[in-house]
Amino acid sequence: MDWNNSIKNLLFCQAPPTHGNGSGRRPDLVSESRRGPWTGIERSAFYPFWPGLNNSDIMSAMREVEVKILNIDRTEIEGKLLRLGAEKVFDDEIHAVYYDTADSAIQKSGGALRLRSEGGKAVLTLKLHIEDARAKVREEKEVCVSDFGEMRSILLCLGYSVRLEMKKHRTTYELEGVRFELDRYHGEHGFIPEFLEIEGKDISEVYHYAGLLGFTPPDCLPWDAVQLAVHYSLSAKEEA
Repeated sequence: MDWNNSIKNLLFCQAPPTHGNGSGRRPDLVSESRRGPWTGIERSAFYPFWPGLNNSDIMSAMREVEVKILNIDRTEIEGKLLRLGAEKVFDDEIHAVYYDTADSAIQKSGGALRLRSEGGKAVLTLKLHIEDARAKVREEKEVCVSDFGEMRSILLCLGYSVRLEMKKHRTTYELEGVRFELDRYHGEHGFIPEFLEIEGKDISEVYHYAGLLGFTPPDCLPWDAVQLAVHYSLSAKEEA
């Protein structure tokens, strides 16, 4: 039996129906038996790492431009954000698991395949790397899934392996479409101090709001979670 095709047929057996006005899809109207364990799954979640998919399978994606700022004073930052009129939109635990192929194709491409439980929902995200030395820039394709545990099992059955698993508490503020995320890892990665992440539509916007909080472009690091962990691991070894 061709397990790869069998699993694809199970997950993608039926495209969700469209809205009555044809403006978009309504995955919530598709029965669980027809869509498998996914909620509104798109085949593009595995492109370009799954043979057989092409550009016509790709759904529209958003571009993520973000930086990390270390050595922060949380109380000071939250005070400034509130005075600027920012609204707290999230304050909960996040459990993120990063996957890769046997030959590390995703990592080598600079991308990421992440399954994340955030608050009361689970989200599968594919991030495709876009070169930019000033910020972490990625094209992001994302779908909600109905069951975090089942999705973990499916990814393993498809041949993906766990590259990194991290747990943290996140507090998110939003101001004029820009997101400010205060992250504090715990458990295995509890050695990483709390830091700030700013996400906007482009690097100029990110730098502008970083400046309003008292930071300069050199404070804004284009790092992902792995680079952050490596940085603090090396710092801990040097201090030891």
